[in-house]
Amino acid sequence: MEYELIYHSHAASQICSKDLTKIFEEAKSYNSENNLTSCLLFHNNEFLQIIEGEKADIEVAFERILEDVRHNDVFLVDMQPISRRMFESPIVLDVVGTDEFRMIGSSDSELAGFKTQPELAQRLFIHISNMARSQRRDVHNNPVGPMVC
Repeated sequence: MEYELIYHSHAASQICSKDLTKIFEEAKSYNSENNLTSCLLFHNNEFLQIIEGEKADIEVAFERILEDVRHNDVFLVDMQPISRRMFESPIVLDVVGTDEFRMIGSSDSELAGFKTQPELAQRLFIHISNMARSQRRDVHNNPVGPMVC
């Protein structure tokens, strides 16, 4: 049976576009090798990610994230069985802005606000999934703020 896992974390240090590209490439390779799909959201040096696949594979991936020095304060938001995956690609990366938060009805513009609201996090990922499908691309990049290294 397939599952989805959603977690939130803070970046251990300031992240720039070069760092995000590296994270994206590593995740794409890992997810492809382990039959996982995911969406990684980044905003104000915070991550919110959904990972989809077999339960055992997701648990191993989450353990890797817990041990990854690039993450602080990793928080498991939700883990539940799914009937089908939202994402088709190994990974979708989105640098979200306040428009995405407004579109799902969130008054909070921080990813940390989703830690206690798994249903709202789910809505955000559905929105991103629909955008990714309609645009038929792996990376939806809507940078907010300076992200130079």
